[in-house]
Amino acid sequence: MRTRGYGVAVTGTGLDTNYALAQCYSNLSLVDCVLCFSAAETLLPQCYPYNGRRIYLDGCFFRVDNYMFYDQYLGPEDRHVCGNRTTKGTLFQQNARRAVQQAVANAPSNDGYARAEVSVPSPSNETAYVLADCWKTLSANSCAACLQNASASMLGCLPWSEGRALYTGCFMRYSDTNFLNDTSTSGGSSSRGKVVVIVIVVVISSVVVLGAAAFVGFGVWENKQIQKKRKGKCFCAKNINDVHIVEYISCDLHSTVPRQLSRINLRRCGLLMFFLGNLNLLGANDVEKLVKILHQNSLNFKYSTLDYP
Repeated sequence: MRTRGYGVAVTGTGLDTNYALAQCYSNLSLVDCVLCFSAAETLLPQCYPYNGRRIYLDGCFFRVDNYMFYDQYLGPEDRHVCGNRTTKGTLFQQNARRAVQQAVANAPSNDGYARAEVSVPSPSNETAYVLADCWKTLSANSCAACLQNASASMLGCLPWSEGRALYTGCFMRYSDTNFLNDTSTSGGSSSRGKVVVIVIVVVISSVVVLGAAAFVGFGVWENKQIQKKRKGKCFCAKNINDVHIVEYISCDLHSTVPRQLSRINLRRCGLLMFFLGNLNLLGANDVEKLVKILHQNSLNFKYSTLDYP
């Protein structure tokens, strides 16, 4: 990740083998890539006890599973996420479709990534910006198939000004805001932009082996309880607009947040709970209260800052 913005790893043996894939998007410098990966890494352990875990951030992707998934490009958890800030007119929608078409066409033959910017002369700024990234473990054909499906899904967000596609083998985004950071100086300064944290926790059921005959009845009951806990999908998304510094706190236990801290957004996602907000919008006393609450409840407290000057 530090040298090329991408990595895979395999640990364990037999039934205990785990496969991991992490990749930064093409609009991120290596400096920001390391920051993004660190943020994703701190969120990943909170997904326990689920076997399959996926985290999408606006900058990188991280997945861990108990089977080899590197060649997968479509799956039942694939989805699009629409930004609901503003709706756009016909001209922007046309530009967005053209930009998406360009990115989908260019990415498979360009190491799996492409960016596009389409505008036409008009009294108002109707420029559309698009990013497309496939995971580097995919072939060109698989990348093309993923982007074609992802783009068709994401364009369903129009006329909203922003949309994302979170797919098994690729990520796409369009927006009326220029998020296509200049990465030509990838070793230097951090990129600028708003950050949207999208956390996907993909829940995959596991099989519980029944014990001896004397414990069959108990084993069946216990298995049903475990499956009930692990069944389904968990998805949290939150947009943070017009901020320059994004800070998050993640914890794995429930907590009560005083009304004074309502400017911190609390989202509960199965066994995963995290605070997401701009702590700079709070006063010093409010931040101290929040930290005190977390420590009083013996929460697994993690704190990270991504600085976008």
